[in-house]
Amino acid sequence: MSSLVSSLLVIVFTVATVTCDVAWMTPLSTSWAFECPNGSGLKILQSASIYATNDRQWSFTCGDDDAALTNLTCEWSPYVNDYYWMFNFQCPNEGVVTGMASDHNGYDRRHTFLCCFPTGYIAHACVFTPNINALGGFMNYRRPDNWYIRGFSSEFSQLPNGYHDRVFILNICKLDKLTSS
Repeated sequence: MSSLVSSLLVIVFTVATVTCDVAWMTPLSTSWAFECPNGSGLKILQSASIYATNDRQWSFTCGDDDAALTNLTCEWSPYVNDYYWMFNFQCPNEGVVTGMASDHNGYDRRHTFLCCFPTGYIAHACVFTPNINALGGFMNYRRPDNWYIRGFSSEFSQLPNGYHDRVFILNICKLDKLTSS
């Protein structure tokens, strides 16, 4: 067997193993919502594209290193996109994303985000991640320690085989406590 074929088999096996071991938290082709408990923000985002439903399943892990995220005021954004449209959303007023909700129309999803506002902290050093998934591909993103997800960007695409999917980019920031002078 050629080394290229061997390498491809290892890649396919690895991806299949990774996607099968995830405990999916969201149903396919219907509405869902997820919120981290007070004191934590989204830490790990995992998602798999499911061809048969033109949808993605998601799993979320909340951080346990989020001292800035206690005793927060939080609010859900309105839907940040219409079906089939791109979006670029960032929580206002130094807010960070601690939850996500979505509904599905058979081909695409609309998204809304739970923004929480840490009192006495400022978001800074913000950067955009590269794409955290490929079209039709698996997502396994873990935010770095002491960084927080401030926003999401996404673009809808239809693949040549008729399948629909989205690619996601995150806006991540550090939070620092404001000091009085």
